[in-house]
Amino acid sequence: MESWLWRMKATDYLFILKNRFLKKDNVLFILIISFIFVAIFSCITMINFVSVFRSSMLSSDMGRTLIIDKPKSDDDLIKIKELKNVEVIESNKYLMGVEIYVPEFNKPKAEGMIELLPLLKENDVKIIKGSKIQNAGDIICPKNLYPHSLYTGNIYNYETNYFGSYLLKANNLIGSSITVENENEKIALKIVGTFENKILNGAAACYISKTDFNKFKEDIEYCSNDECYEYTSLMLRVDDYNNLVVLEKELKDLGYNSIRNYTFDEEILSSLSYIPLFVGSIVMIISMLIIYSFFKKKIRNNQYQYGVLKSVGYTNFNIKIIAILEGGFITTISILWSVVLYFISYHIVANNYLQELSYNNFTVPVPYAYIALFVFVVFIYIFLIINYLSSKSLNACIQKLFEGE
Repeated sequence: MESWLWRMKATDYLFILKNRFLKKDNVLFILIISFIFVAIFSCITMINFVSVFRSSMLSSDMGRTLIIDKPKSDDDLIKIKELKNVEVIESNKYLMGVEIYVPEFNKPKAEGMIELLPLLKENDVKIIKGSKIQNAGDIICPKNLYPHSLYTGNIYNYETNYFGSYLLKANNLIGSSITVENENEKIALKIVGTFENKILNGAAACYISKTDFNKFKEDIEYCSNDECYEYTSLMLRVDDYNNLVVLEKELKDLGYNSIRNYTFDEEILSSLSYIPLFVGSIVMIISMLIIYSFFKKKIRNNQYQYGVLKSVGYTNFNIKIIAILEGGFITTISILWSVVLYFISYHIVANNYLQELSYNNFTVPVPYAYIALFVFVVFIYIFLIINYLSSKSLNACIQKLFEGE
């Protein structure tokens, strides 16, 4: 008997929820709160992006590199080489790579090009397929290779062009040779292995030995007034970004001022976090007020129905369950719709406005954990306010019934 009554109650719950859900005020609330949630999700994404981007920059090879002037003596050079936590000491010549034309990779609107970098330390890359560099002419490339320049035009008038369909699976190229052109000389390079794409390294960046790199890049840094000057500065790369400040102090003690290869304004980065944090907080407060106002009005308008339900035997607990289920169902639909809108917006922005990040192997991460935490807080908040408002309303619902509202 009790089982039959429970099934009848469950059927009643579904009937009541079905008839209430299709009301105009529910649909309007879902639309409004969905767009508000999309704004909050976007703010959370922006805050998370700034944090991840900063840490990625600082942990990259370039972010851990200092530039100093040429040592004044051999003794100074020895002292610099003996400094702790320094994993690479090389000429500034090896700081930047060389862009090389590769005709085999020519595509419509995208000329074949790769960037050659010198492999200064064997564990700078982790080989995932094939072998490491062993012989002259060996080259290793990222597993997702985009053998084209990201930019077209000149430094005064250029545009960004990234064709996702031109991205190659370099694993399939292992064992093949490519012909690169250097000052009208054609040089054959053999792809012997692939490595995991490195963050902030272009998708066209491949590594060759230091010896081979010297064939493509001269020791001349610049020429002026018919006189040329060789590279004299040194690049020093520490094993961990946290040791960068220590190295700067040690170099200063030796009489050398250093320049960080990657510098950025912390205030600008902070503002990029504070602005979405501020906007997100304001929008979140507004959303909480809208939710509270909506359910307060809904429960007040349902007092007459609550009185009817109590008169036919429903307990306060049963009525609270109906109110909570209705609120939970409306909230679930709102969140699902906002998630759909968020991911549509995310992919539109990522594919059309963040091409440079994709080229440099950096994606804007979706902060699933933070979004899930926010959704959890929203459900708890709605449960609490519905429980509070319905308890308050149930005390007056019989009076509303007799008033004939």
